[in-house]
Amino acid sequence: MSRVGYLAVVLGLGLLGFACGPAASDPAQQADERPPRAALPAGSGEGAGWYEQAMAATTEADLRAAIPYARIELEHVGSALGSWPSYSVMLARDGRAEYSGNERAARTGRHVGVVEPVAYARLCLLLEQAGFFEMDARYETHWSCEPTDQLRVWRAEDSPPTVVEDRGSAGPLSLWGLRAAVEGVAANLAWEASG
Repeated sequence: MSRVGYLAVVLGLGLLGFACGPAASDPAQQADERPPRAALPAGSGEGAGWYEQAMAATTEADLRAAIPYARIELEHVGSALGSWPSYSVMLARDGRAEYSGNERAARTGRHVGVVEPVAYARLCLLLEQAGFFEMDARYETHWSCEPTDQLRVWRAEDSPPTVVEDRGSAGPLSLWGLRAAVEGVAANLAWEASG
């Protein structure tokens, strides 16, 4: 299966249930339970080692510690004319999730949530499989009114991020798929309004 075909399958499955998992009634109980095991996708390549280690973890803390990327951020800036939505989503290895959207976004204002570790690990594996770290730093069309997406990934909190900017959807299909995957994980979170 081609890389794009694999990405489409993973993305399709991910959007159907990327962040699904049994909900614990007590947050303290949830932290002590091992998350459900997710099988490594066939032909996973470079991410197989850390992903298998993460999925074999017996505690949530061990699972999160095995994930090699500290934070993922997606920023979508609407057109220069201001008529399209603008928002940002931040997902972190430690479970933090933050969202901020303007008045035209589906969710307005600042919100916080918790990202489930298996969903975050799958998203990190998808970054590798889509070739995110080998992409150009910028893709753009010559239209000035097109929206811009910027995907930023930190290997460690104190290191500079890898940044890929896509103005006007000029980037490869796999970059569009990564944006959709981040949005899919975010759509499945329980967000709470924050200041």
